[in-house]
Amino acid sequence: MAVDKDQALAEEIRLELENSQELKEYAQRVKTMGKDELEAELARLDDALQDAEDEMKQMIGQTGVHLYAVQVEASREEFQREMARINEKKRLVNEALTG
Repeated sequence: MAVDKDQALAEEIRLELENSQELKEYAQRVKTMGKDELEAELARLDDALQDAEDEMKQMIGQTGVHLYAVQVEASREEFQREMARINEKKRLVNEALTG
């Protein structure tokens, strides 16, 4: 069942990214950036990815705080969405750098 839920979430995220107006606008912005701007943007995205990972680890690793499973699951799903958005932006920047 967990695998089905993970697959369903992955598909939901894929569709969200595919239809995201934010990402379409971002892709257009990336096309206007120079190499230095793209490299700086890639570094910023790497930092954002690390921050998101650290935040998730901190939330899950809190001791003395009771978290309901529903809260943890909702946070995990939002984390996966955020990671997917950042990784898609990184893909667009890398594509612009190599293209």
